[in-house]
Amino acid sequence: MRAFVLLFSLLSLLVILVVAFNQVPSFTSPLPSVAQYYVENTYTRIGIINVISAVTFDWRGFDTLGEATLLLTAATGIRLIMRRWLQRRRQTGRV
Repeated sequence: MRAFVLLFSLLSLLVILVVAFNQVPSFTSPLPSVAQYYVENTYTRIGIINVISAVTFDWRGFDTLGEATLLLTAATGIRLIMRRWLQRRRQTGRV
């Protein structure tokens, strides 16, 4: 039964990856309008040559700050849960 579930999961993942990679646009296709705007206006409006850094830390700065806060909160929560779990295991002698 485990082998069947594993095989089904792997085949499902393979199908999902094939479908996803077939929908990726080619490297020669034109940029979407938003991406074209960022490429054309990054240096003139912000003064940064690197477009990715400008988008991440300037135009979408609050979004990046929110993602970092969410990641920190999740890591702190996992740490607290694991600390209690490890303390319980030490108390019962199942380390």
